[in-house]
Amino acid sequence: MQSLAKFYATVDLRALAAGRVALALALLFDLAKRVPGISTWYSNEGLLPNHTLLWRPPFDPVFSPFFMASHTWEAALGFAICGVAYLALLLGWRTKAAQVASLLAVLALHGRVLFLQNGGDVVLSLLALWTAFLPTGERYSIDAWLRDRAASKGECPPAREQFISLGFTALLLQLTVIYAFNAVHKNGVTWHEGSVVHYVLHQDRIVTGLGVWVRERLPLAVGKWLTWSALGIEGILPLLLLSPWSQRWCRRAAAALVVVLHLGFALFLNLGVFSVAMMAFTPNLLLAVDWNRFDHWRANHKPAWYAPWCRGLRRWIAIADAYLPRLHTRLSARGWSRWREPTVAILMILALSQVLVENRAVPAKLKPRRARFVEASITYLQ
Repeated sequence: MQSLAKFYATVDLRALAAGRVALALALLFDLAKRVPGISTWYSNEGLLPNHTLLWRPPFDPVFSPFFMASHTWEAALGFAICGVAYLALLLGWRTKAAQVASLLAVLALHGRVLFLQNGGDVVLSLLALWTAFLPTGERYSIDAWLRDRAASKGECPPAREQFISLGFTALLLQLTVIYAFNAVHKNGVTWHEGSVVHYVLHQDRIVTGLGVWVRERLPLAVGKWLTWSALGIEGILPLLLLSPWSQRWCRRAAAALVVVLHLGFALFLNLGVFSVAMMAFTPNLLLAVDWNRFDHWRANHKPAWYAPWCRGLRRWIAIADAYLPRLHTRLSARGWSRWREPTVAILMILALSQVLVENRAVPAKLKPRRARFVEASITYLQ
């Protein structure tokens, strides 16, 4: 059990912190992309008025606080609240409250327009869900600076280095399942003959300007190589993510391949937030040795403006922390850990149920029959 926990449930706190920043940036990117269509999709002045969706919802059950917004300015107020939650997550200020608020915000934003939801929206929601159970604010955050300041005065114990939780196991398995089923489902003729890239680049609905330029000049042999490379990367990623051997190099390779694969997608295809959300997983994969090197590099490459800027920022942080009220109740470490692991386990069972039901590669006899409350829970969590 100790070996399993070491390989599949242990994560460096700096990796979680970097993952928090990546997630927050992805959430802000998702929010910014929705702003131009706020009247069209989030108000009664557009194509999906709230009374129509509540009368004939595209999914049952469905819930979102944005159903209360009838006018554009009301939806804009909701967007602003979501933005505040995302910025708090980015900075690591009241991080646990920001994590919960960000999860509720992204579920609310997506829940209002489930009719338009795609795989990228689902991935982003899942990343926010699993990381909500992890201490992402203990490094590279305002909370971490305040804790270190208190520790220097002997007011609290020094920070830990690593964290063990089923929450990280769920995060790792989520990424593994995504690529495993993507690889399994890519079994059509066009994948075998290597023509997928050619055909995808000629779908004007999703191709980018760069894709239009490339498709007129891309040799057929290169298109085949890119097709088989994408299929090969998705096939090998589950093995790299779960390998207990040479874990440092396997995790590095997995992170690099995810970035390369989805940068390629983003350059040539308009896939919404999908590529950004998938790349936001990668900081969580790196091990302590990688973050030790990063910290060493960061300590030796601080620009001249860094120190005075940090002093000024810390002064304002101290003032804000002293005068702004705490708007959340902090659970004791013991109490939170008591509920955290069982909750993650229950959510993992729900996620497994959905994996079995919605993937056509799973035989029919393995698909479970689910109670109504199970289906409702899965729909609410998207």
